[in-house]
Amino acid sequence: FNNFTHLNSSLFYHMRKLRALDLVSNRISYIEPDTFKNLINLQVLWLTTNELVSIHWKTLNPLINLKTLMIGNNNLDILPENIIFCLPNLKFISLCNNNISDLDELECISLDKIRIKWLFRKKD
Repeated sequence: FNNFTHLNSSLFYHMRKLRALDLVSNRISYIEPDTFKNLINLQVLWLTTNELVSIHWKTLNPLINLKTLMIGNNNLDILPENIIFCLPNLKFISLCNNNISDLDELECISLDKIRIKWLFRKKD
């Protein structure tokens, strides 16, 4: 844990070979849209236990090889727009302990392609 509150677009710029990124248990509330722009080889992204309210789809768009996305324990109300089309190789996503009530973004996929971990919602 690093006490990040904001991820800027130059933070991972020179890390093209990175395959896994663990940003668990920070206080990240905002990720700039180009933050992951050069992480084309990233396969696992842990953003669990932060303070994210939303993630713009352009933030995830470069992660074409991402297989696992862990975004549980945040304050997300909605999934990023077009998340499934942005992440064509996604196999597992954890959404537990967020405030997401609408899974329309996921209705177009078959559950044999992707495993969704959706255990519970935060209590108001």
